[in-house]
Amino acid sequence: SLPRVYDIALEIISHSDAGITAEMLTLFISNYQKITPLKLGELWAIPIMLRLALIENLRRVATRLSRDCTSRSLVDHWATEMITTVQRDPTELIIVIADMARSNPDLDGAFVAELVRRLQGQGSALALPLTWIEQRLSQHGTTIEQVVYTETRQQASDQVSVSNSIGSLRFLNKMDWRDFVEEMSLVEHTLMTDPSGMYARMDFQTRDIYRHSVEKIAKHSQISEDLVAREAIALAAASTGERERHVGYFLVDKGLRRLEEITRMQVPILDRLRRAGGAYPLATYLGVIGAVTFSVAAWLSWQAYQDAMPVYALVAIVIASIFSASHLALGLVNWLATMLAVPSYLPRLELSRQQQ
Repeated sequence: SLPRVYDIALEIISHSDAGITAEMLTLFISNYQKITPLKLGELWAIPIMLRLALIENLRRVATRLSRDCTSRSLVDHWATEMITTVQRDPTELIIVIADMARSNPDLDGAFVAELVRRLQGQGSALALPLTWIEQRLSQHGTTIEQVVYTETRQQASDQVSVSNSIGSLRFLNKMDWRDFVEEMSLVEHTLMTDPSGMYARMDFQTRDIYRHSVEKIAKHSQISEDLVAREAIALAAASTGERERHVGYFLVDKGLRRLEEITRMQVPILDRLRRAGGAYPLATYLGVIGAVTFSVAAWLSWQAYQDAMPVYALVAIVIASIFSASHLALGLVNWLATMLAVPSYLPRLELSRQQQ
């Protein structure tokens, strides 16, 4: 099945004929979230899904235009053949019409409209193929006039759809999606009620880190993102300390563990390893180096002992093994540290905005 946000993009395009505006998009998403709230990841995916849906709309129109071009090329062949036959010997026209009937062409709108355009007004003799077309269409409960009218409307609709699609793609490139996501996000609206009032004064990157923390907790628990944000706000409101009254204390600082316990978050194993190492960094660093060094050196020494080497040679191998294993352990642990260690971001205030 398709992602929910892609279905939303298709609905937006179908209801607006691919003409997307900021007001229409905001109104549509706002009304949708009154029934089913969207996750932060889904809000960020809206511009990508809209682009995909617009490209799919252009592909659909292009496919129909290509099919219409094929039909017009076929009409050009038969119309030229009929006109030439009438000019040469009108009595042979019935043979050309029979050949066209045997080929069983698809009497779609493009074929009928183009054939009417080419043959209408060319003389009474060329009214015969139009009569045949009229009889064929009557079997399907329609007429030439109805088919031509429908085809004309379809061509006008395709022109508008292509124009709107291209204009909407340009609009999507110009729109500030950061403001859109913050305006539409229920999590953002909840965090804006930060008891300390500091969240609203922070810069976008800091607010985004807070929102990602909410998103991560909700992903590994059984509650929604908005409810996670509400729990964080409730914890901050119930606190008495100045630092604890800021919601960030429970999203990215020491209060995070408490929020995870309340939401019953299943902390990923990799995060648990990082936290274990972060609690005692020096002991973990030296301990892992020592463990790797001892394991490698012990294995090499055991291999030498199995070969029944003299004591002096065995001692030399043990010492050499320790030095070699320590270099290997140091390089391995340093590489793992760069893979597992995550830098901490220092929350910042948006001072330039507050000075205006």
